[in-house]
Amino acid sequence: MTGARLEASLALVGGEHAFINSTHCKRCLSAYKRDYRSKNGERLRAKDRAYCAANKDRARAYREEHREAIAQNRREYNARSRDKITAYNRQIRKDPVRLADLKARLAAWKQANKPRCAELERRRNARIRGAFGSHTAVEWDAILEKQGRRCAYCRRGGEMTRDHIVPISKGGSDMACNIQALCRPCNSSKQARLIPGTQLSVFDRVPCAS
Repeated sequence: MTGARLEASLALVGGEHAFINSTHCKRCLSAYKRDYRSKNGERLRAKDRAYCAANKDRARAYREEHREAIAQNRREYNARSRDKITAYNRQIRKDPVRLADLKARLAAWKQANKPRCAELERRRNARIRGAFGSHTAVEWDAILEKQGRRCAYCRRGGEMTRDHIVPISKGGSDMACNIQALCRPCNSSKQARLIPGTQLSVFDRVPCAS
């Protein structure tokens, strides 16, 4: 069944809230749902945000109860949808309105969750202090110069942030040879991952101190 025929069938039996009977194959239904989400993504996300805002306690309780399952689902989705996520982030960066909205929501979240932000920062600082080696401001400036003051991934200029090529949580050091400059969006999307296919030559940009 084509997407058009399935959409027509849905309209006949009550639109988007209708139940699909067994004559509609899973493949057709999945295709329709993907198409519907792609056309109505912003409206669906706004609906989810409104629900969470109106049911904060219930949403918080659900997240706490299913924390591990949610984290695992997120890891699996990020692993299989890396290209899709990268493309989406690039679209946001090219849209001033959406980028401003994202920054505003992030700032609001940080303002409303100061204890949580402080705890995350404390944990990260503790990991860095416990990592092998360190680097200086001069070495950081040398890394920026080597990269032309551009992000190592998207090659855009602007504000750069330090990223550990081999994450500290996976045994990486804090020495200059394990540091690269990434823009904030790329650094956020990379998270604590060692990107498959990373070339060892990136370690030679700034020599490690002996």
